Amino acid sequence: MPTDIPRLQAALTSEDSSEREDVVDALGESRRPRAVELLRLALEDADEDVREAAVDALAEIGGETAVRLLEQALADQDESIRQTAEQILTQLRDQIRPRAKRGLP
Repeated sequence: MPTDIPRLQAALTSEDSSEREDVVDALGESRRPRAVELLRLALEDADEDVREAAVDALAEIGGETAVRLLEQALADQDESIRQTAEQILTQLRDQIRPRAKRGLP
């Protein structure tokens, strides 16, 4: 699987949903901020496995934009994706709260 973002972006348009899912996994593993914007597209994929992988990838990357996208995933048509997004948001918020109390970024 390619690791550079432009090649991953191109692969997101594959007709093969398992290939798109692999691309989303690679984007999450890259942990690059640019990947978050591509994961926004994956959250709109017709295949629920791709959308679920996007939610998991956003959790790996984290950050404010990822949190906003996860909040949008709470409205997904698939209940399991909504539940996963809710669990991840809870975990991310729990991680953020102690850091904020200590004044850490």
